[in-house]
Formats: sequence, C-alpha cells, structure tokens
Amino acid sequence: MKAAPDAKAQSIRRLSNGAAVQIIGEKDRWYSVSVSGVTGYMHHTWIRVDQFDATPGQLRLIQIKSFDNIEDAVGYATARDLPLSVYLATNGWYAVTIAKPFDKKQALYFAKGLKREGAIPQDSFVTLGNTYVMKICCGTDTSYARASGYSQ
Repeated sequence: MKAAPDAKAQSIRRLSNGAAVQIIGEKDRWYSVSVSGVTGYMHHTWIRVDQFDATPGQLRLIQIKSFDNIEDAVGYATARDLPLSVYLATNGWYAVTIAKPFDKKQALYFAKGLKREGAIPQDSFVTLGNTYVMKICCGTDTSYARASGYSQ
C-alpha cells in the first residue's frame, strides 16, 4: 500500500495476497483503500475485486486487444475464428480475451504459440483479469452480438 497514488510513492504497508481491503475511492486507476484503520493507495491491477467478473482462483486469460468502445470490441470478437470474450475493464475500455481461462503455465505457453503463428497480436498478454468488471459478450454467449446485429 502506497502513501500516494504513485508507484514511486513511499510504501506504508505490505499486504499478503488475499488480504481484504476496503475500497473507499478511485482516481486515475488508483484505489484509495483502508485496511485495519490505515488508509493508502493501491493500483487497480494490484487488487482483485470479488464483485468483478474476474477469472476464478489463479486462472489466467489472454488479452489480445482493447477498444475504447463496445461496438468495435464486440465486432472484433465476433469476427474472429478464435473463441473470444469481451469484458468491461475498470479504465472504461473493453478488453478482448481468449474465451477460455488457463492455469498460468498453460496461458503463457498458449499465448507464445498463438503469437508465433500470427493468430494474435504480439502485444497480447496473460492476465488474471482482475480489472475486468463484467463480461459483455461472446465465448459461448453471443446474446449481445445477436441482439446488436453482429454475426459470428
């Protein structure tokens, strides 16, 4: 936990994985948090919000693209041969991921192979999905795509 919303700020408390924090505010991708009466800041990628639609446990997703609007994200996801999902992220953008989550080792291996084959962009990355607020569409659920006139 930092004293200010900056990665270079003084660390005021070290928390173990899974420690409960109360989010009391948010600004510029930093959460203002409280833990046992101590208030500080944590970057949104450091926190897994249990109300968000993240992957269960330690499973990972492969994020292949992001868009600033839902139409482009869903259009991209539904036009590909790979099974993809779209998530609303905490920064207001839409993340497009491989639909199936993997354990960390499998995700890294799969991402590397897909990049080598040119099936996904080189800047794709493996993530816990801890900044994904909710799943918007796709994978096995294409209801949004059908309702919006997108076809798979």
